[in-house]
Amino acid sequence: MTAASVRAGLRRDGALVRAGLGEVLGSPPLTALYAGIVIVVSALDAAIVSRTALGPVMATGDARAVGTVLSTAAFFASFVAAGIAYAVLLVVPLTRARTGGGLVAVLATPVGARRLWWTRSVALWVPSLLAGVLAPAGVLGGLRWLAVPAGTGSPLDGWLLLATLVAVPVTFLGLSLVVTAVGLTATPAAGNIIAIGFYGGGSALLGNIVLRAGLGPEAFWWLTAGVAVATWTAALLLGLRVTTSRVVLA
Repeated sequence: MTAASVRAGLRRDGALVRAGLGEVLGSPPLTALYAGIVIVVSALDAAIVSRTALGPVMATGDARAVGTVLSTAAFFASFVAAGIAYAVLLVVPLTRARTGGGLVAVLATPVGARRLWWTRSVALWVPSLLAGVLAPAGVLGGLRWLAVPAGTGSPLDGWLLLATLVAVPVTFLGLSLVVTAVGLTATPAAGNIIAIGFYGGGSALLGNIVLRAGLGPEAFWWLTAGVAVATWTAALLLGLRVTTSRVVLA
């Protein structure tokens, strides 16, 4: 393998990702729906935290506890906003690509099913990544502006920031590989069901385990990292099923 062939492969993969991203975001109403849902969910997250958790903690005067509450709100905003992408942006673009012959046309080239799978997964992951960063930033900004008095020291928790900015994106890249593999070899609707169950059940499960068990903020990192490992393991196993024949016959 020469440097020229590596560069050519990277250019080809980049072109496939851009083409996949164009299909994922190719419907303005669908993209606007996703953006609207993220904004609403983030606003609800900030409102709930402000009314139920932030006020009582601020009354204690514990700046570190205030920062932990803010960091927790940002984590859940990131997890849910990133997860919603797969419920909204998976089925319609993938169905259009299948019925319109786009998938078969790509498979007729030397690209191959596996490269189609992972480049399309990355394309689906990009909006999730952006939402997973912008949503917690909006929640933190809104809470600091509206609910936390100016000049109040409230350092954010490092473990929760690590979980939000590292573990959550890695987890959802794994989920993107999973649901795309299922969508290509079975049906997009099946991938959609997996995505909805994952982000809905996952956020509820994490909240119940950490908050009800009284675990520290570091538990968010370790639990989300564990979920990421499980998601990537499932992705690698499902990837073995992604072949040209299965994609064409699905």
